[in-house]
Amino acid sequence: MNYKAYLQSRNHKETPSGIINIYKEKGWSSFDVANKIKHICRVNKSGHTGTLDPQAEGVLPICIGKATKVVEFLTDKDKIYEASCMLGIATDTQDHTGIVLTKNAVNVTTEAVVEALKSFIGDIKQMPPMFSALKHKGRRLYKIAREGNVVERKKRSITIYDITNIVVELPVIHFTVACSKGTYIRTICHDLGEMLGTGGHMIGLKRTKVGEFNVDSSYTIEGLQDYLSTHTLDSILKPLDSVFYNYPAVMVESSFNKWLFNGCKIPVEFTNHTETLAETMYRVYDEENNFMGLYDVITKDDNRIFRPVKVFI
Repeated sequence: MNYKAYLQSRNHKETPSGIINIYKEKGWSSFDVANKIKHICRVNKSGHTGTLDPQAEGVLPICIGKATKVVEFLTDKDKIYEASCMLGIATDTQDHTGIVLTKNAVNVTTEAVVEALKSFIGDIKQMPPMFSALKHKGRRLYKIAREGNVVERKKRSITIYDITNIVVELPVIHFTVACSKGTYIRTICHDLGEMLGTGGHMIGLKRTKVGEFNVDSSYTIEGLQDYLSTHTLDSILKPLDSVFYNYPAVMVESSFNKWLFNGCKIPVEFTNHTETLAETMYRVYDEENNFMGLYDVITKDDNRIFRPVKVFI
């Protein structure tokens, strides 16, 4: 089956829903990738799960159909990046696309560079860059920055779990960062340059992992189209409940489907969960193994109840 035939066959099937592990190549915006996938898969909805700058590359899970409801949860996932930083030059965008602000000699040792990089590990406060998609009074910061203006920003709490694979080839440094959501790698490059007294900016970035999605199982846009010329989309779609596989599963007995389908709180005795309930989230399914939503546990009148947090029916 060629790609055209595949598209025609999709017209007679239920609109697909799920998550596709896409490898965003340089030159594409995250929005452009999501929009392209929407057209390739012939769906009405698509959404990306965490912006990658146009000059960055790497893993960008795309949610289509009903799975767009889990975008916010994937955005919260931890991430891993491979980055390259050049010392000696600072730019206004903190990367190689910006205007050069300062130039300095790079008179530092490899040991000093490694020690400085390692100092970022842990829970830290990071100042988001002006050239970012964050908003100030309803406007994107990068739009304000392009007008030559700077506004006050608050530092945000992030976590750097580890910095590994450090290769120092002065003035260039290569390293791998495992971090929480909201981390700007180019800001780490900028702050590293400030710490070393040389200035610095990011010259390369590749995201290799978002939650359980990694680079080894990702598809480029062209690669996805080639794959779909001989395979079905369903064969690579990750179900939307896969985002929550780290939470235990609960099944609601069919005689209580009315409660479930109406998005009501579910008493424990309506489910197959008779064990001691941990203080965590739960994946809730009907008896036909259809994923219904994400629930937490509350106590009401001395009874334990599953309460809907996000319903997907």
